[in-house]
Amino acid sequence: MISIRRISLGGGFRYLMESVAVGDGAAGRSNDLSRTEAAPGPNPQLHCSICSKEIFMAKGQPFSVRLQEDTERLVEAEARRTRRTKSAVVEAFTEETARTRRFPGIAFRGDDARRRAWVIGSGLDVWEIIHMLEDFDSADALVAETQLSTAQVRVAVAYRDAYSDECAEAIVENRRPIADVDVLFPFIAVADA
Repeated sequence: MISIRRISLGGGFRYLMESVAVGDGAAGRSNDLSRTEAAPGPNPQLHCSICSKEIFMAKGQPFSVRLQEDTERLVEAEARRTRRTKSAVVEAFTEETARTRRFPGIAFRGDDARRRAWVIGSGLDVWEIIHMLEDFDSADALVAETQLSTAQVRVAVAYRDAYSDECAEAIVENRRPIADVDVLFPFIAVADA
């Protein structure tokens, strides 16, 4: 059984959400991309104004860790480069490492804002293999018609089962209609099929 502990966001976070996130105190300067509203109360919940979803910020108990000097320098450099806290960098490193150990054959790539899981030896992101699997209707057909191995498809499916939202969002984004892509990226010429 997994339990998720709700945390109190406190006054500092409430100030951030009410002022900084909506245009440094000028509510009129906010837009849908910068507005996230915190519900009042001792344990406020966050609601995204873009997708109207409730955002849960479940975290475990805080603890301290002492890093070797070389590792600490790496974390500090990464924090400066990405403009994140050292805690956020260590958390991201830990999450990726935990996933790669849980799913041998999975690694991560991409820029800091959108790291994504891919299957080693395939050149494909996990979501791309899952997208192909949906098109082929079976793992056997996918393996027979592509260069993918059964083990690669199996690890992609296992990862998808654990992180289904992550894969589903990427597939939905990839299935965006051409008209939408043309509006967002008018400089890209779309070839006729």
